[in-house]
Amino acid sequence: MQIHDIIRKLREEKHWSQEEMASRVGMSKNGYAKMERGESRPSLDRLEKITQVLGIEMTELFNEDKKSVVLKSA
Repeated sequence: MQIHDIIRKLREEKHWSQEEMASRVGMSKNGYAKMERGESRPSLDRLEKITQVLGIEMTELFNEDKKSVVLKSA
């Protein structure tokens, strides 16, 4: 899962529209929508603001879809 997909998923879990999220992070609705579709890449500062608004740590954007793998020896 890409970062923009994770951001969209987290926004949807809060039942916020793109317009509301854009307002919360100080972006235009169109700029935010492009970022969420993966058409533009957010800066580190923008990612920091997004994580603050969502109430998560930055690392959660990168670890959201990681699974632990346990190998058993035969």
